[in-house]
Amino acid sequence: MSVEVASNTLNDRVAVASWVTVLTCAGLATSDFVLALVTPGYDLVGETSSQLMSPDAKYSTPARIFLGLYAVLLLPFALLLPERFSGRTPFAVLSVAGIWVHMGASLVSALALNDSDAKVFGGVTANEIHDEAAIAMFGAAAAALVGAAFGYRSSLRYLRVLTFVVVGVLAVIGPLFVAEVWTDVNGLAERIMAVSFVAWIAVTAWSWRREPAPSAGSAG
Repeated sequence: MSVEVASNTLNDRVAVASWVTVLTCAGLATSDFVLALVTPGYDLVGETSSQLMSPDAKYSTPARIFLGLYAVLLLPFALLLPERFSGRTPFAVLSVAGIWVHMGASLVSALALNDSDAKVFGGVTANEIHDEAAIAMFGAAAAALVGAAFGYRSSLRYLRVLTFVVVGVLAVIGPLFVAEVWTDVNGLAERIMAVSFVAWIAVTAWSWRREPAPSAGSAG
């Protein structure tokens, strides 16, 4: 009976985490697109999401709130992710740590106002903190993906393929974005990376409803 109760409890946790994660990722992507469309003078293709959070952006506060909520509401996903790996392998640690750093950086990025010269501490401006946090967001996302690609041995072929596809997207676009090769399409490049990553999170979380976690004693 205790085993059955434990199984039901785990299934309930997976169901909640799946729904919360999918809705969170869909909410972030939708809010970014909608705010980009309704913000006066904003260029969806050329300007990044960070510029929606600038002091002079009409909907800066909602944009920051949505990003902050995204960071907080990924908690169920982050808590259950370690259970999807067969042991505490280096790739498992990399993926889980990547998700937690991504969440923390997203929250910092939401709290620190973009393009603000306000000094936060030690002469560091809110804009500098926001920019560094944004870089950390994508770097941590890449780490989480690489860890999952090589350490999360899902039995679902579509999830394995999706993981490697998203790794490829970030590997190709990421360096070009950081090097500002495509300045005229910065916003589009960033959104392709962001949507690819949150889509991977959402699909991964939803796949947990179909695929049981590996047993604690299984080999890595």
